[in-house]
Amino acid sequence: PFLGQARGDRSILDAGCGTGLGAPFLKPHARVLHGVDLSQGMLDKAAARAVYDALDRAELTAYLQRPEAAFDLVFAADVLCYFGALEEVFRATHRALVAGGAFAFSLERAAEAPGGYRLNPSGRYAHDQSYVTGALAAAGFTLKELQVETLRTEYGEPVKGFVMLALRAG
Repeated sequence: PFLGQARGDRSILDAGCGTGLGAPFLKPHARVLHGVDLSQGMLDKAAARAVYDALDRAELTAYLQRPEAAFDLVFAADVLCYFGALEEVFRATHRALVAGGAFAFSLERAAEAPGGYRLNPSGRYAHDQSYVTGALAAAGFTLKELQVETLRTEYGEPVKGFVMLALRAG
């Protein structure tokens, strides 16, 4: 629902693309679909899908800070949970988006997180909603939509999280 009707006219970055599970969903919206991930093994699996126009092995924040980065959409599903502090990656994402660009992402929800986030036994971070919305605003984003969803099941229990859409002002 965040992306609207598929028009095939956007430059999209699948941030932390992994094996490319999101690519078939994103491609109908893309003029150009880029993927970036730290793992070459994951990128090899994503390449086998033959959906991406470009795949790069890089750390996400550094990739977003490249001078040539100019995306209409940065999509980050199940990747920001590997970041504790979000300020730097949010600023880099803002910089990498064109005016009016969108940032769609998911994060695990923390019921209590002194300082805004906490590391779970799973090795993933969970974030407090007010911390996330504050970090988005500080980076220059306007929060357009926030939904609380079950992101996955872990140890037989649902993992609740945020699915968010933020816009870069014009």
